[in-house]
Amino acid sequence: LLVLIIFNFLFPTLVILLINKSFQARIALTEQHLLKVEKGIFERININEGKDEIGDLIRSYNFMVVKIDELLGEVYKKEREQQKIELAKTKAELNALQSQVNPHFLYNTLDSIRMRNLLNGDRESATVINELAQLFRRMTKWSDSYFVTVEEELAYVQRYLNIQKYRFVDRLNFSIYVEEECKEHYIPKMLILTFVENACIHGIEKKKNGGEISIIVSAQENAIYIEILDSGVGMDAKRLRKIRESLEKNDVTTSNWEESTGILNAYLRIKMHYQEEGELEIESQNYTGTEVYIKLPII
Repeated sequence: LLVLIIFNFLFPTLVILLINKSFQARIALTEQHLLKVEKGIFERININEGKDEIGDLIRSYNFMVVKIDELLGEVYKKEREQQKIELAKTKAELNALQSQVNPHFLYNTLDSIRMRNLLNGDRESATVINELAQLFRRMTKWSDSYFVTVEEELAYVQRYLNIQKYRFVDRLNFSIYVEEECKEHYIPKMLILTFVENACIHGIEKKKNGGEISIIVSAQENAIYIEILDSGVGMDAKRLRKIRESLEKNDVTTSNWEESTGILNAYLRIKMHYQEEGELEIESQNYTGTEVYIKLPII
């Protein structure tokens, strides 16, 4: 009986410790590489990834690094060969890709996963790791296309917000509403996500009590209307005016705020694909929130 008791308690404990050690080692190595990404160093993670969710995350990260290296090479190669609008388009795509795998976002998420894994059971952490891996996998599948369906874009946004809610806990709430007839229409990839990410990082995260993000997609008179509303810290009149001036001049170099880069790149892509038929409007008030309105013609 004593042998059975020892076997039933010690053996599972040993297995759990070994699995936990494997998790921590791979997560720590991933964090080291993400810090290098923040410094502009893109290195593959050379390790036996494993067949679990963390392994999926490492494989997705390695694939991301290869894609970013290839895209960077294309940008530098074409810099002296293409016209200004073609170069701006490539850079916009690169910025969109890098923005969605922001090193700070990845580092904070992985750190939250590690701490929660130590304090709680493994199921919740494994779920979030899987969401993150699925997010990377979907992103890499989009690398060769400029357009995705509204349904695909919102599925990507849903995963992103699920992960951010894990980080913010009760400081973030969100809702997504889309009319059924809009789901199969095509829009530029990561267009909605750009503004959702901006709302999370520069709106909700900076607000002590957090806030809410609402996404509404509707159709009317051969056009799709997209609204991204947040109750974050908002912007003062001076900063909002500066962003609007940059949009009017169609120039991504006139803004000095780093957080405006995604907005300006999104606007540039809208104008390249839809010309004057595509519209982007931004309303914001300090300490109240920001509202983004996008109109895209149905092609």
